[in-house]
Amino acid sequence: MVSPINANCEEFFNYTDDGHILATNNSKKQLPAETTIDKLGLNIDKLKDLRAKALELILEIINTITEAERQDLILGFSETDYKGYYEEFCDAIIYFLKN
Repeated sequence: MVSPINANCEEFFNYTDDGHILATNNSKKQLPAETTIDKLGLNIDKLKDLRAKALELILEIINTITEAERQDLILGFSETDYKGYYEEFCDAIIYFLKN
């Protein structure tokens, strides 16, 4: 399993624009990612729908923003809010901003 407290846990996963979470193509990280997705039910319909909804705005603007704006968004989604929480599905959002 991939621990969410692993500093690089996002490297284990890829995302699709319809909300699916996938295991990375990295062979050393694939099995832990697949196990985590399966055991935690990360691709149940409700989570896929919520993830897709969180991605909507980013996918709408991604081709219209500058590289500086893209980097600002990545930085913003990489940080916690004033309560210490991350934006929901921030790893999926960052994934699309980086790729």
